[in-house]
Amino acid sequence: MDRMAVTAESLITETVVEEYDRNGGVCLRRAFDPEWVEEVKVGLDAVLGRRTGNLAPKPHDQPDGFNMHQFRWRDVRQLERFVLHSPAAAIAGRLLRAGKMLSVWMPLQPLSRTEGLRLVAGSHKWGKLFTPFSAGENRPGYEPVPEIDEQEHQILSFDLDPGDCIAFSGLVLHGVMPTDHSRGSRRFSTRWSGDAVFFSRGGVCSRSVRETGLSDGDPLDCDWYPVLWTRRGGHRELGDTR
Repeated sequence: MDRMAVTAESLITETVVEEYDRNGGVCLRRAFDPEWVEEVKVGLDAVLGRRTGNLAPKPHDQPDGFNMHQFRWRDVRQLERFVLHSPAAAIAGRLLRAGKMLSVWMPLQPLSRTEGLRLVAGSHKWGKLFTPFSAGENRPGYEPVPEIDEQEHQILSFDLDPGDCIAFSGLVLHGVMPTDHSRGSRRFSTRWSGDAVFFSRGGVCSRSVRETGLSDGDPLDCDWYPVLWTRRGGHRELGDTR
């Protein structure tokens, strides 16, 4: 069995899946070898050096030093290698027994729990969708993010080192505290879905998503959304994790 499969199997135990299902997110320690962290660093250096492509809107509460890019795995070979060959697909596939979509969020330098991602535990079961801060507009069916009383809700946050990651549901309420960007904080996130997710042009989506060639109701299986892992066969070199 290859090293990637062993890593995913050892990380994603039944206990971890139950924790993910209960809280909507889980911290995975040493999920990625230093080689993968370095690969992502080189890829993000290329992204920031170009400052072109899919530059996402800046969230309203972030300073001018903040940059957020989307879909850069499509045109940066280091990020493409991470998406296609790192343990991320297998990690997501094993966790997605408990959900339809998740993100794998990783820092590229040590972060304290006050600097990193914060999750409202269990909020993925509230049956609500919240408008992302980065959206910049109202979305039908989405609610404004409420004030969260930390005395009433459990807030998950973690001290993180490079190689650690947080895997969290697309439905869990999450965010980061305002950060001092002067020290060059960088984070990398990939989004994964299972075979219960289908394409839809409804709501707000980027031009890149609209131009995939998919029609409403199609399964996510194309160049933009390749199938990279299946429960029966494990990791695939190329496109039920997508």
